Amino acid sequence: MSRELAIITSRFTVLLLCIALQGSGVAQERDVAAEFKAAKGGITSQLRGKKSNRLEAVRKVEAFPTPEAAKLLLHQGMSNTDEEVRRASFDVLVKFSRDNEVCTFLRATIGKHWTQGKPQPETFVCIALLLASELPDFQAEAIALVKEAAEHPASGRIILITLADELSNFRGNNAARPLIELMDVPLFEEDFAFRRAVEQALTQVRSKSAVTALIRLLTLVKGEVRSDIVRYLTELSGQQLGLEAAAWQDWWQQNETKFEFPPERKIGAGGLANLGPQVPKRPAAGPSYYGLELSGAKLIFIIDASGSMNGPRIIAAKRELVRAIEGLPGDVEFNVIAFNSRTYVWQSKLVPASGENKQNAMYFVAALGLANQTASYDALDAALQFDGEAIYFLTDGAPVGGKITNPPDIIRAITQRNRFRRMTINSLGIGVGQPGNTFDTFLSVLAQQNFGAYERVDQ
Repeated sequence: MSRELAIITSRFTVLLLCIALQGSGVAQERDVAAEFKAAKGGITSQLRGKKSNRLEAVRKVEAFPTPEAAKLLLHQGMSNTDEEVRRASFDVLVKFSRDNEVCTFLRATIGKHWTQGKPQPETFVCIALLLASELPDFQAEAIALVKEAAEHPASGRIILITLADELSNFRGNNAARPLIELMDVPLFEEDFAFRRAVEQALTQVRSKSAVTALIRLLTLVKGEVRSDIVRYLTELSGQQLGLEAAAWQDWWQQNETKFEFPPERKIGAGGLANLGPQVPKRPAAGPSYYGLELSGAKLIFIIDASGSMNGPRIIAAKRELVRAIEGLPGDVEFNVIAFNSRTYVWQSKLVPASGENKQNAMYFVAALGLANQTASYDALDAALQFDGEAIYFLTDGAPVGGKITNPPDIIRAITQRNRFRRMTINSLGIGVGQPGNTFDTFLSVLAQQNFGAYERVDQ
């Protein structure tokens, strides 16, 4: 009997201990906070040390899911100059976003800057973390904040594009989840620049859920966004499956489980990721301009009408432009801009590619005269005033005249403006000369930093 009593007493003791442990959550949390306070000095020093120490410090912080630990990662881990340290910090913060107190801290950090349209760098990280949180209430609050921002066309779209760009720097499902949430914001359907920013970020994060979302998006979009997705999937898979979402869905259904992303390659600023097998360039399937596919839904053609274009160059340029305009499908909108010392805009807005509009555009092109100077910046700036998707910029000489003439300054100014327009800028250079010269570099870098292609035209 005494043995049975001892067993019962032992079980009762264990039960009391379990009850005591369950009721001591606050005390345990204080212990974790105290442990982090004791370790914070050493971790902070490591975060300021060499790269291997910084990554080790981030791993140590993971053991302390507290607001203070989140604050350290937010202000020191996320601001680190090393890409790997930032990504590791973000992944740990996503794990922390399962904690109520940490989410409360993140929400407080967002504060008034978000609603006033003046978010700080850490604000974008915090909103991304709440969007990725597994706590429904906090995630719903983040979605509400995003939708509120989207209601302000001027500041809101800039904030949300910046948020998408911030998320493109991270990797995996932790980055994909908040991006997929952004696809449900009404602005995603209404605004090309925001839609393309989210789509481009999804191509960067190397997540299977992002690939699934992009294939699903194929059924809903056209123009440059659709072209981006198809190019990404083609490079990722090595398959030539065209524009139809059904073919890509079949491919993904067969390969998703065993699929592994190839090694990541570095890309130039503003370019799309080239993550998969190299795919030979094929001739454009539809309408084209000097061999470049006209894939956008809203197109702007810029043609150089400077004196150096005189003779065979302007004859060929007009012929190719007329041919491109003739081939435009009726559901495309377009405009034409000519430039020399001035810019000559054919229409005050983009117009549908109807038979009448195409004929009038061809008359405009045929009647173009030539004059001195090559005000490239002014022409590109004029094109960015329109609600377009793609620009085709044809010129035969380095910039001369206009508001900005130094090629690197032109690239910097146009790329900065285009960040929140997201238009593709394709460059076509006539008689460019030796690769690597100033003119060649200008056109190449302009296209590279603005999602476009560069085509050398031998004339």
